[in-house]
Amino acid sequence: MMMIGVLTALIVIGCGGGGGGAASTTLPPLPNFINGSVTEADRTRVISEVTTFFKTVSTQSDAMQQVANFMKSKPEIVATEISKSGDAVGWFKDGIKYMVLNSASRSGTRGRILQTPTSRPILDANSRSLPGANKAYLVHIDVANLTNSTATIDPVLTQRGYDTIQLPGAISDFAQIQNAGVLYINTLGSYSRDRNEEERTWFMTATQNSISNYQLYKDEIEAGTICPVTYIVDPTAEQRTYEEGFMVSDQFLKDSGISFSSKAIWINEVMFGAQESMIQTAYSFEGLESYWGWSGEYYSSEAAETTRFVFARFLGTPVEPEDDLPPYTVGEIQSDIGTTNRASGPRKMNESDLSIFSKFSGYTSNDNSDSELTMIPSIRSAVLDKVENTMEIEGFFGSESGAVTIDGSTLNVLSWTPKKVIVEAPSATKGVIVLRSLGAPSASGQLLSKRFDWEDIVFSINPGVITLQKRESKTFTASSTGSPVPAGATYKWTVTGEGLVNGSSTFTGPDTTVTYQAPNAERSDILKVEVFTASGRKLGEAFSDIGVGENRIFYFASGLTNYPNLNGEHVFADGEGFLVRGQTTDLYEFDYNWDNVNELPRVVLSLEVPANTVLAAGQTYNWTSVLGVGYSFGTTESLTEPTLTGILLSYGREGRMTITSAIRNPDGTQRVAYQFLIGPESEPTTVGTGSILIRDVSP
Repeated sequence: MMMIGVLTALIVIGCGGGGGGAASTTLPPLPNFINGSVTEADRTRVISEVTTFFKTVSTQSDAMQQVANFMKSKPEIVATEISKSGDAVGWFKDGIKYMVLNSASRSGTRGRILQTPTSRPILDANSRSLPGANKAYLVHIDVANLTNSTATIDPVLTQRGYDTIQLPGAISDFAQIQNAGVLYINTLGSYSRDRNEEERTWFMTATQNSISNYQLYKDEIEAGTICPVTYIVDPTAEQRTYEEGFMVSDQFLKDSGISFSSKAIWINEVMFGAQESMIQTAYSFEGLESYWGWSGEYYSSEAAETTRFVFARFLGTPVEPEDDLPPYTVGEIQSDIGTTNRASGPRKMNESDLSIFSKFSGYTSNDNSDSELTMIPSIRSAVLDKVENTMEIEGFFGSESGAVTIDGSTLNVLSWTPKKVIVEAPSATKGVIVLRSLGAPSASGQLLSKRFDWEDIVFSINPGVITLQKRESKTFTASSTGSPVPAGATYKWTVTGEGLVNGSSTFTGPDTTVTYQAPNAERSDILKVEVFTASGRKLGEAFSDIGVGENRIFYFASGLTNYPNLNGEHVFADGEGFLVRGQTTDLYEFDYNWDNVNELPRVVLSLEVPANTVLAAGQTYNWTSVLGVGYSFGTTESLTEPTLTGILLSYGREGRMTITSAIRNPDGTQRVAYQFLIGPESEPTTVGTGSILIRDVSP
């Protein structure tokens, strides 16, 4: 397996100028170099001889020391050393640096970790935005069997509005990175000093060490920002092949003309990409806001898994099949990689099996530092204000406003901030919202949010209808369907009538459950709840109809076509209940509207139970249209027909009735409360609640 580098906590590094890089204190000083003291022919010959020798010892545990000793035997090489990343380094007399990469460290048999930078806190998070350009550069150097993640990353970046440019990683490619909103680099890395004795992170390139290429980059080679290198193409292959190429230092990247947009993000999958000099180099680039890298070595497969995880969290794509997360901020990802296990084992996403000291982490500049930076707009909630007829969309957006659509239809934007966008309320009650934005003005296009499934929040109170005894207490609970209720919502409960809610006529707080106290009088009360966001925007409301008394019924009927005047809401308070006992079943009949109010017929609820059944709270009975255990509900066919023998107009063909309370009195009567519905339970045509005093009229 290939290994490369890892890192630690979200910290702040100054983005001031200068060469950066701390001078090495662990190696002896380099000698004075003499320009022109080595011919190109001699250099080419020495590199070829070292490469040939390396082939003979590359599988041995002390290969690098043997290579360094072999270099030292060459008169053209004036100094040798083993770098901090374990590579053999030789210095030609004219100051040209040459390296042989340690195949052992790339194959996972050894791990050497350096001191990681000290963590410092984020300075502030007042600015929230997106990258200022929708250009994403993906640089993967096809070397050493490194895992290539660009095929996974590219399509999602493109889908989210990025113009993605893949580069093979030749030396000349780095100058093409212009106005990057996102930069990803994956290659072999090394950590060693340059000719100025400053420790540098080195990047393998796709450029081969040929005579023409050497001449093309001779100035940079002599300046010490490009280094000839010998490496194994694939250390895992049975038959190894060896190549001579070039590595470039972080100083070369700084000098190459790379440029970033404002609020740019750089994910650096390179060994030792989070050493102090590399971080300082990264933040010398104007506009770079978030830099990610490894503090040491790692297995390539681990680093690729971490990279895919970080991009998935930035872009809101699933890591596990059940994932449905919004696009994360820099700060959220930093936390997540330290708590999420790898699929392959107990290590976290920011750790490596190669070394417990090797860490991956995100860094942020101290120039307007921003832990809430996102790679694309991140919608966290969308709620309607039912009073203002607006929709409030919260999340993390760019400063540049763009189109907001629901199912492709554009919504009128009323106000825009990087954390809250207000649009005119859509006519639809649900749909897919997409928001477009960017961190700076641009003619090249904007970034798209992940599709946000929205559904209007519909509130209800349970129970929605009920009949209670005088002075009876009952708990009521508000619930909702559709989109989640935003955190910090408050519930305002109000009673219209003489009852009390939590001891008062009105109660406001975060509680979704309250206690209603019925008055000492027969009447109808309405319990209302209004729900508001933390900022005071009304989300919705719901009602519960409460009947108070001993012989009351309240119901709402619909769908009666033959007698449409029977549809609607009805309340009667003149009920009488009868029990007729039989040999196999007992028949209960609850009759209401004896006085034919508004010339409506008498209401009858019939309940047949097994003989000698004692009614009790919680008993449930299904609808029946024939004689037998069950219940039915209807009205008398005429105003004059006696109820016990008259023909009933049935309200349906299916339903359910539940006894909510049952009390037997000393005189043999019973007080019963109940709820019922008619029709399918998901869409009933009639719902009601009632109470009744029952007399036994059996012969």
